[in-house]
Amino acid sequence: MHTITDEVRFCQFPHPGAEHIPDKQGWIDWNRGDHKRKFLLSRGRWLRGPKEDNLVFWGEWEPQSEVVKEFGAEDKAMPRFLYRPFYSVPKDEQAHPGESGCKDRALQNTDPFVFGNQFHYVCCKQHRNKGRTETKMRHLKPGSVILFGSCPNNAFVLDTVFVVDHHCDFSFSQETVHAIYKKVSPTYKAVTLDRLDRLPKGRSYRLYFGVTYESRNRFGGMFSYFPCQRRCAGTVGFRRPKISGSFITPRVQNFKAPKSTREENICLWNKVRQCVEDDDQDLKLGLSAQLPEPNNKCPMMHS
Repeated sequence: MHTITDEVRFCQFPHPGAEHIPDKQGWIDWNRGDHKRKFLLSRGRWLRGPKEDNLVFWGEWEPQSEVVKEFGAEDKAMPRFLYRPFYSVPKDEQAHPGESGCKDRALQNTDPFVFGNQFHYVCCKQHRNKGRTETKMRHLKPGSVILFGSCPNNAFVLDTVFVVDHHCDFSFSQETVHAIYKKVSPTYKAVTLDRLDRLPKGRSYRLYFGVTYESRNRFGGMFSYFPCQRRCAGTVGFRRPKISGSFITPRVQNFKAPKSTREENICLWNKVRQCVEDDDQDLKLGLSAQLPEPNNKCPMMHS
């Protein structure tokens, strides 16, 4: 059996780019189907901006959300809805992995996760063959770069840049679960870690922690970010920025994760940043977004 070794890699990671559509008037419930994107509103920080302000950005948030605004965009690349994220785990689906042994598998996880003090990525495409075989995404070294995006119209459009800082391996043993829960927020535990599918015995997910702007000097100035705009009067949203160059496959079907070096990744990371900042939509580099709050009083929860 071929063993995959840990390597520094530059990863182009496509995930479903379709936009979530509200399933109730003014709200959307926790997603139980295929992953999709949302255009999100959150307090947060961006590079060279004020300490904190209202940001809008494309991202993954699979729990519940409130519809703040409907844009009515005819251009399919533009958002139709603006969502404010929150979460409420149904009482009959609050089992904890490694404890009860009967975890709910229907509620989708959020991966990557860009909220709070540090980005996380933990499970998507780290295994194949029903969890029996690990992929290169399970074996990334610090300094690796992951471009999360989608491929509409034969182009790769970006929603998240993730630079690997460090990792913890996440199995479902009591010891591992409790140790890792101490390193993450209760929000991340509830919306992602508690939503993971169990793996065959002896297998684990790798929970990656992203390089923050404050820790950027570790790897030549690289840091994790998401393209965003400041929310203001007249906000209509933006198209996800197109990333192009010889290092990008416009219509990649699965992830690409070639070996690289940290020096090569710094060069490529800067090219991606230039694509984002040269975009004609005046995009900013979002550094963090406020952790969504639990909300059990939403009308949707009692309908």
